This record gives sequence, structure tokens and C-alpha cells, in this order.
Amino acid sequence: MLTKKEKMLKQYVLLSLLIVMGCGRENVTGGVFTGIPVTEDSSTSSQDTLADGIESDGTDPIIPDGAGICAGQCDEGWQSEYDCSCSEFCVLNDNCCEGFCEDCAEVEFCTTFPPDHGENDAKVISDNLPETLECGEVFKAEVVVRNTGTSTWTAVKKLRLGNQASTHVFGDFVRIDIPEGVSVEPDEEITFTFDLTAPPQEYMEHAFNVSFPTQWGMVHENIGWFGNRVIQDIAITCDAISSDPENESLSNPRRGLTDRKEEKLPSMALLFAEQPISTVMTCGQTATISMRVLNMGESTWTHDEQFGFGAWGNVSFLRKGVRVYVPEGEEIAPGESWNFEFDIVAPPASFVQHIHNPDLYGFQLEWSMIRENTEWFGKRLSRSIVINCPELSEE
Repeated sequence: MLTKKEKMLKQYVLLSLLIVMGCGRENVTGGVFTGIPVTEDSSTSSQDTLADGIESDGTDPIIPDGAGICAGQCDEGWQSEYDCSCSEFCVLNDNCCEGFCEDCAEVEFCTTFPPDHGENDAKVISDNLPETLECGEVFKAEVVVRNTGTSTWTAVKKLRLGNQASTHVFGDFVRIDIPEGVSVEPDEEITFTFDLTAPPQEYMEHAFNVSFPTQWGMVHENIGWFGNRVIQDIAITCDAISSDPENESLSNPRRGLTDRKEEKLPSMALLFAEQPISTVMTCGQTATISMRVLNMGESTWTHDEQFGFGAWGNVSFLRKGVRVYVPEGEEIAPGESWNFEFDIVAPPASFVQHIHNPDLYGFQLEWSMIRENTEWFGKRLSRSIVINCPELSEE
């Protein structure tokens, strides 16, 4: 008889082997497909994350993250308050994993295809995904996929079109179901249609030059991604918002120097936060960023020479103005420092409500010293800020 410690060690080794073999779990719930993407049920735990970073050749498994409480007890299985998996005995006797985990239905921890399933493979034939959306626009997107494998795709088997990121800002969904009753046989094609909702004007009033990625491919839920994928970054514009004078005549030195002068002295900087920078903000909240920057180079920073603190790459997700220049008349000599202050504004609930897994999505705050038309220099301020909306959770 194994001791409790030996049993736990055995389960740990088994789970490690299952991950290498391609096991996966995912707690995805939602309604029947009627031309509308699958959405998570409100009862789904915020711990239930979707796999991201999966390569398009289908060799990487979806890694189980062990969230949820067991709905049942496998023979010789192991469970705790927050974890559920099936034991080696349970797997070998085929009473645990048959495309989904019958005895652990809440977690759906799977390890095997049914014997007659066939091989999954797919090719994205065409797509209608936008490069640019106007703020608040709803776009009808399409992705056409051909079944290039030997398996038959159905909703029951949980084969779906999926966004290969763990979150999605254009709608509270990351999966598109095959319609109920539809079978996609080998060499047949299916068209997935879904709506993409662009961020609203009230968000774009506090953002500049932003774009968001999408990447779509086929997934066998709890088994793995397969086939190729289509990747499209979508830029957001908002004609109704007037331009910000601070953003006029911006250069982007990352694309190459536009004013090469040999006599320019080298610049360097160190950053010190004058007050803590939170990594969580509530919807619509305004926060002040205060950074003291020490001149560690040989150049003297002045307004006329266009030295300032700027949003890296001229992209700002939390502030419309992307520069804070050294004030006129000030000179920050080598060894001296200057305190740059500016406000950032968290996205509104009208935007966050369309983000899938908002508790996981981080809006990037990335700022650095810049000498306009010449170079970015010194260390960068880099934070990923998650937005929490209590009013949405109360609904």
C-alpha cells in the first residue's frame, strides 16, 4: 500500500508525463452557435485561462492549469479543493478520458483521442479581417478553413475556430463554434463568421496610435491547436476626436535617425519612480505618473533641443499625449535630474466589457527619454496595467 506522500509523488510524475504527451484542459462554456461567438458563463472562475503562445504547427499541447472543483471522483483518482485530475489507473481503464473527462466534467481534463477520431489538420483558405477600424465600429469578420486532415469536425467533438491569445479586445469571446448539426468532412470547407467591436470613442480620447492583435486557427478543445493560423493586427482610428497639439510633428527614431549630427553629445538616463505605479486600475480611473530622471550622459537637456519623456514608439494605450518635454528655460546638465509628471486614464467600462478575460489583459505603459528626431535613450519605464471594473462584475 502506497503512503499518501508516495501517491502524491506518483500523481505529480503522471501529470508531468501527460503534459508532455499533449494533455490539456480548458473550462469553456457558452451557448449554441447562432452566428454569435461562444462566450464564457458568468460562473466561470477567473482562474480558468485559455492557452496562448501556441505555435501554428499543432505540436504544442494546451497546458492544463488545474482550476475548478471536481464534479465527480475517478477510481483511484486524486482531487483537492481547487484541483482535479485523473489517476494513471483511471486513464488506463478508459473510464476517465474519452475526448472529455466524464468523471471530472467541470475540468474536462483529457489525454486521448477516441480510437476512430482520425488526424486533425487544417488550412486557412481566406479571411476577411480588417486592418483598421473606426472607434465604435462593428465589423463582420470571416475566416474560411479547409479540413485537410482525416477527422470529421463537429460541435460535439469540440473542434472550433479559436483566437490563439488568452484574451481578446474586440469581443468577449475567443472561440467560434461549428453550428450544431453541421459536420465538416475531410477536404470540405467551413466559413466562420463573427463580429469584431472596436473600442469606443471615450477610450480613444485617452489613447494614441494603438492597434490590437488577433490570431485565428483551429483548436480541438483540451487536445491542442492544429493547422496554420491567420494573424492580423487591427489599428484603431477615431475621426471624431481632434488631434492633440502635443502629438504634432512626432518623430520615431526607432525607424532610423533623421538628424544625424556628429557634434551631438551622447545621452544617457536613469529612471526613479517618485511614487509607486500600480499594476491595477479601475475603469475610468486617473492616475499620476511621476518619474525623476537622472542625466547620466554628456549632453545638456533643453526644450529647444527637444529633450523629453515619451511614449515608446509613439504608442500610448492610456494617454492621448505621448510627449512631456523639458520646460522652456530649463537646462538639465549632466549629473542633474528632472521630475516628469503626467496623468494616465484607465479604459472605460464600455470598452472593458468587450474584452475577454479582462483580469488577464494588460494595457502597456512604456515610456523612455527621447531626443526628438535623434534617439530614444536610457532605461525604459515598462508596466502592464490590468483594468478592473467592479460595476461589470456586479451585473
